[in-house]
Amino acid sequence: MSGPLVNGETPGTMALPEPAIAEPLARQRLDWQRELAAAPSGLELPADRPRPPVASFRGATRALRLTAAATASLRQAAWRERASLDVFLLAGLAALLARYSGAEDLVIGAAVGSLTPAEAGRDRPRASLLPLRILWTGDPPFQRLLASADDALRAALANADLPSEALAGELWPGYDPAGGLPLQMLFAGPNA
Repeated sequence: MSGPLVNGETPGTMALPEPAIAEPLARQRLDWQRELAAAPSGLELPADRPRPPVASFRGATRALRLTAAATASLRQAAWRERASLDVFLLAGLAALLARYSGAEDLVIGAAVGSLTPAEAGRDRPRASLLPLRILWTGDPPFQRLLASADDALRAALANADLPSEALAGELWPGYDPAGGLPLQMLFAGPNA
């Protein structure tokens, strides 16, 4: 995400927080730094032609609309695993990406839904895109991948008060705000 965050501020010009919120934000900063330390910034997926030498940022979006029966089946499968539908689909995406790419360390951006009425009155920016780091080692059972996706989402939501864009320069050397966060994939589940 590029551009102003709040009141025309950009990630490099954000005003310092009030002292009452400085400590929680400092903790969130450390959490983001720990979570995303040495995180990969690229994902090599099979393609039908080579990538261009210079990125054009003309990627495509693929929306998938499921039938009511398919959605009900997915909800039932998620319920059996004691997972939300979002976490179930996120784990499925992580499994697919890991299988196709061979990567064991994934950083997937999760779109966070609009603010609730209680959050709308907050004086701090709320991140709308959260990086989720999901580790895939060996060939784990799907239940372990579900737990990993759920843990990653909970950890990111716990640190959502500090926009990851504000830390991008620290977390990803060479980060360019004009290019957006260096996420490998974007996930916008049904509840985003």
